[in-house]
Amino acid sequence: MRRSPGRRGGPKGTSLPPLHVEACATPDPALLLELQLRAIRHHGGEAYGPSELSAWCDAAREDAEAGLLRGFQTYVAHRGGHLVGYGCFSGEDGLIGALYVEGDQMGQGVGTALLAALEAAALAQRMRTLYVHASLNAVPFYRRRGFTALASNAYELPSGLQLAMVRMVKDLGG
Repeated sequence: MRRSPGRRGGPKGTSLPPLHVEACATPDPALLLELQLRAIRHHGGEAYGPSELSAWCDAAREDAEAGLLRGFQTYVAHRGGHLVGYGCFSGEDGLIGALYVEGDQMGQGVGTALLAALEAAALAQRMRTLYVHASLNAVPFYRRRGFTALASNAYELPSGLQLAMVRMVKDLGG
């Protein structure tokens, strides 16, 4: 289990409880989906309109029902006993399938700690690269952490809407 020290930045400069990031062999799909939907609604409006957000949430529900991320290696982040984020990647090809953080935890190191856990796991498996189809609102996050944009693309949602994304890659030097 990875532990990150509490950070300043809570109300009136109070310290936050410690952040705990750990591998999760049997994640609760319903719990992760609820966090994902909250994160999409909270952060997604920075880059997408209401119809795109609604369609993205619908697609997330369908993906969860289909078990799309089954077989991905999942890491969860807890703070003060509460789930505050999760991320997962494929150990076969290095695809980051998800990285979501609760809205009130954004900017508090949760995403960075989760990404570090994914990178460490990939390196332990002798992977050389990780890649992600980043939502437009997530591109700056990944860029600050060493990912390079390869191409703009679109993810076709079941509704037929196209959700603009950016394919990004990071050389892990492994």
